[in-house]
Amino acid sequence: MGERLDDGESKVRAGGLVLKEELGYGREVSDGWADHEQLGLWRDFRETTMLGTLTSYLPPTCFHPSMALKNPLFRLSNGFTILTPVAIYSSSIYQGRTYSVKALYGIAQALKVTKSKPPDAEALTVTKSKPEFVCPTMKTYDGFYYLSPFDEALMGPLDILFSFEMDGKRTENLFETIKQALAKALVHFYPLAGRFKQDPDGRFVVKCIGEGVPFVEAVANCDLGEFGDFTIPNLPKLRKLIHASNEVKNPLDVPPFAVQVTRFKCGGFVLGIATNHSICDGAALMAFMKSWADLARGLPLSVPPFLDRSIMKPRQLLNNISPTREDVSKVPLIRRDVQSVFKSFCFDPKKLMHLKKIAMEDGNIKKVTDFELIIAFMWCARTKALKINIAEPSKLLIAIDGRKRLGSSLPKGYFGNAIYVPGCECSAGELIERPLSFAVDQMKSAIESVPIQSLNDYIEAASRKIPLDEAIVGNKWSRLPSNDIDFGWGSPKQFTNASPQKEIAIVHAQSKDSKNKILTLGLPPPDMKAFEEVMESEMGMRACI
Repeated sequence: MGERLDDGESKVRAGGLVLKEELGYGREVSDGWADHEQLGLWRDFRETTMLGTLTSYLPPTCFHPSMALKNPLFRLSNGFTILTPVAIYSSSIYQGRTYSVKALYGIAQALKVTKSKPPDAEALTVTKSKPEFVCPTMKTYDGFYYLSPFDEALMGPLDILFSFEMDGKRTENLFETIKQALAKALVHFYPLAGRFKQDPDGRFVVKCIGEGVPFVEAVANCDLGEFGDFTIPNLPKLRKLIHASNEVKNPLDVPPFAVQVTRFKCGGFVLGIATNHSICDGAALMAFMKSWADLARGLPLSVPPFLDRSIMKPRQLLNNISPTREDVSKVPLIRRDVQSVFKSFCFDPKKLMHLKKIAMEDGNIKKVTDFELIIAFMWCARTKALKINIAEPSKLLIAIDGRKRLGSSLPKGYFGNAIYVPGCECSAGELIERPLSFAVDQMKSAIESVPIQSLNDYIEAASRKIPLDEAIVGNKWSRLPSNDIDFGWGSPKQFTNASPQKEIAIVHAQSKDSKNKILTLGLPPPDMKAFEEVMESEMGMRACI
């Protein structure tokens, strides 16, 4: 595709050899490094040299902001869509092979298209059909389906977008394939086709009368690549890909589950799911999505759902306890606040390595996950941004999937909410003044201090009272198995929350091929501005745009 001439790689290799000699290593550049610190020095040197070469020698027209990558063969591995020096450096093109300045210029010109930045919410047009109601293919249970007290506590939206790239695959039967598979899946997951009601005792139930799931076919006026990064919480734009029951005034009249499939000009599509958190948690939803996708490919259900939620009935009836602000079992953790601003922040492997070094340098912790690092750092940064009085408590809650802890105590395929929310708190002054390892240790201790060996242990832990005032909830979406969802066109490249909630911080992967982790949270505008300032000053990070 281009002649392999010298455009700066010789400087990189020569400089690398000098760097290794200074560090006391005389091996070839391609050999391994002794530790992460030396590897980091090498990466920094390589990046500086290559970016300097590209910026100095390539004509400025190569980097015009309107020059997006058109051919998917040259799509950049790290999710970039605009051709810039940084994008070229980070791409598989430049890292995998070294091209001359002339060759790179030729690539840039060949790929140049007069595209503007990704369309904003006003410019994005999505044409939607009227909802068609998809019903189970055979008669199912007809009656009231009761929710557990923990389900009722989580009444609120759980809306997720899944983006699928076609890569040349045919999609003539896209809508029908997904629709017919949904009808088959609803035979097994029939509560999704019901409607919310209140029984004579005032409890929320699902009336299973097979009214069906609203299904909307939609078409967007741009390519999927032009839409931009789905993990950036541009809510007006994302919400165009979700079927919203705007005309419904009574929340009980909103169907528990709705689907919108949006086809883009390139052939790719987005599957938008609008459901209610009381129906299921993220793990249960992903299990349903896998079953639905498997049926679309003619496969049987690998794990049939277990629908009986009476097993979650507490020994002491929680519905006899009057809800209070401090009762985690009765206060919805999912609350909308139109005054909130939502932003996302990208932690690449280099930043995660830097955070890990900071957290472990005092020797107080021996092991830490990416989720623990990001949430612990976010907790500290948020406490600083809110300027909480040093004597006042700063509180962190962690949403934990109880399935792994419960093991065989919880029937396989349980379709419902099985999360519990351990919490920790300390004074704001202590959190800010002590090292990052302290915040990590507080998280670990909170999670490990909850002994769960049986279903009764889980029910007790899930109903424990924890003060929620001014708390931030950390939620790990990176564990959700989206790669198992394949309707016949491969697994989704990205999935994201289309209805993020105030002060619930979600950590998830940027895309299925990326090692980057995304932190998304909401705060009131002044607090978000202060939070961004802390992130930039301490991590050199800006919110994704």
